[in-house]
Amino acid sequence: MGLLDKALILSESKTSEAKGLLQKTISILDMVESGKPAASLITQEELDILSANNKKHKERGKEQLFKKPVSVKPASVPLTWSEANKSAPQYHSPRIEKKEINNLLEPSVNEGETEDSNEYSGVSSAILKEIQSIEEGIETPAFLFAMLKNKLGITKGALLLYDPLKMVFAPWASSGYDTTTMHRLRIPLGFSESFNETAEGKTVVITEEQKLKEYKSFFSNREFNLISRLIIAPLISKNKLVSILLITEAAEEIDNEPLDIIISNISSQLTQKIYNAREKKMQLLKKIEPEELESLENTIDKHITYALEKEFSFVLVLLKLSDFIKSVASGTSSLIDPFRLSEDITKILQSLFYNMGNIFEVEPGVYIISLFKIKNPDMDLIFDQAAYTIKHFFNSIDRESTAVPDIQYSYKMYPQNGKSSKELLADLM
Repeated sequence: MGLLDKALILSESKTSEAKGLLQKTISILDMVESGKPAASLITQEELDILSANNKKHKERGKEQLFKKPVSVKPASVPLTWSEANKSAPQYHSPRIEKKEINNLLEPSVNEGETEDSNEYSGVSSAILKEIQSIEEGIETPAFLFAMLKNKLGITKGALLLYDPLKMVFAPWASSGYDTTTMHRLRIPLGFSESFNETAEGKTVVITEEQKLKEYKSFFSNREFNLISRLIIAPLISKNKLVSILLITEAAEEIDNEPLDIIISNISSQLTQKIYNAREKKMQLLKKIEPEELESLENTIDKHITYALEKEFSFVLVLLKLSDFIKSVASGTSSLIDPFRLSEDITKILQSLFYNMGNIFEVEPGVYIISLFKIKNPDMDLIFDQAAYTIKHFFNSIDRESTAVPDIQYSYKMYPQNGKSSKELLADLM
């Protein structure tokens, strides 16, 4: 029953009473019937109070919307919180749930328009069909680049993905470049006018010597002296430049189709595949800035102190994924940069263990995990979840297997295996 219906019923009743907004509605009905002003309409004072209350409500909503979770860097924490005359802070964060991971494994529905392979013929059509057939995992860009290398006759080129922390486009998969070039190939946003054109969706083909020189710092002297043509093709998703296909040596045309036309034909579906396979999954992870260490031992000692004050357990874990990374890289014909894989796995582990402790990569693919925010951890269960999560972010390993190959871990507990970080690390390493 609406407010007006209630007002009509109560205005005809001699026994029922109305208050607040309902009473004011009845007053308005009386005014309409009698043609005279009602005695108790909304006053300016009441409007001012209502406006003030609405403003407070909006401010509280804004505070809640932009409120950041409390986080404390252990490196900045005194040896004990009592020495600092403060109570120990609460560490909190969502964990990756298996349900969320399973949702990501369902076949992706392309968002927006993508090219239908039937609209094209020849090489463009064949490539579009290949793109559709490639399985989706965070290493998919390497499989895509391997396919493009073969189909487009690329002898020197790279697929660059955007690194939001460093604000550069860095090679994720590549072919033909020397080590120096691979270290230098980090192109920042807004680097040059020609590069800015890619952000607007334009494929840039540079052959002029003067314009080529703008990119000299990204290549070794040897590689740059061999470049006569530079192709930079943007891959844009949701109005964001998420990836770049960079080519310095490839066929001019394939089966009478010019290279730039083929790239234009396949770019939208190529971008969508990268987004569904990688970006969409990586967005699930919590964005965590790595902790700055004064020293690993001092930081771990502070974690032990925190665990003792909060009556938590303390466990130090050594996790080795270097063989796993090599295995995934070899599955992509070694076109993938193992360093990039290591960075991705670090992000997965940081998000997975954030509400239990901290992750430190001591060398590529080797991690120390300090668990100090959990009581009586079930280590077998924890690493079952870690294995489940890792293998479901990749498509080049057997997801039906009960274990992930080439992952090794061991752990030591305080105080059973050591009474300080030095003792625990010495026993673990």
